Amino acid sequence: MARSLIRTIRLGWWLGTLSVRSLLSYPPDFLIGALGVLMFHLTNLAAVYLVFDLAGSIGGWTPQQAVFLAALSNMRFVLGGIFFGGLHSLPPYIRSGKLDRILTYPVSPLFTLLCLEKDVADLVNVGVLAAALAWSARSFGDVTLVNVAFFVVLMALGLAATFGFSLLTVAPSFWATAGNAFPQIFRLFWEFEAYPTRLFPSAIQFLLTWVFPVAVAVFVPSQVLFGHEPWMAGIRVVGLVAAIDLALGLGLFHLGLRRYQSVGH
Repeated sequence: MARSLIRTIRLGWWLGTLSVRSLLSYPPDFLIGALGVLMFHLTNLAAVYLVFDLAGSIGGWTPQQAVFLAALSNMRFVLGGIFFGGLHSLPPYIRSGKLDRILTYPVSPLFTLLCLEKDVADLVNVGVLAAALAWSARSFGDVTLVNVAFFVVLMALGLAATFGFSLLTVAPSFWATAGNAFPQIFRLFWEFEAYPTRLFPSAIQFLLTWVFPVAVAVFVPSQVLFGHEPWMAGIRVVGLVAAIDLALGLGLFHLGLRRYQSVGH
């Protein structure tokens, strides 16, 4: 079993580096893309800082904390793209028949999909956002190491929840072969992620926590980091949502895979 796991990891690394090398073969495209990434994040985070700076503390959130939350939201999005962005290749792969070829590989089809669509610009995203997180975190003098440790755990659980939810949105492609609009529709809800969930009415807070895992992705971990919420309460909420979304997402994906019939042209 250990040998099989090592083999799978090596294969995943090879597939990922192959995708990155193909993108680096066009340096001008990479440089232009990197500049665009830098300008996007600078303007986005500057706007968030100015809004909270001019309005003062909103809902107990300072401008630095608001920038941290916005940068963390973007970082979560980037990490999601790195680890499981390939899931969004499923609908076109089903329509084109490329999924049939993936099913012949000696590894899990899900694992193969996760290794697709790597973008070297994500490395620039990670670097810029890490710098923004470090800058905003300089003002967090009352953050303890215990809070930081549970923050990291909660972020990992939140990423697992978003992975499960992504599976739930793409898996219907096995049935809706002509087109699955769920990924585009539900992507709109992630626009709420960059803002403190407590600013919204209670009904929207409920939806963004228990129906769409928006709040559990970054807001609840940030609440624990800043001491606004007990870590035990954060673990209960994020852990439960992650378990539900993973179970439903993996179950629906494998159900669709078992019932899959080629529709390629």
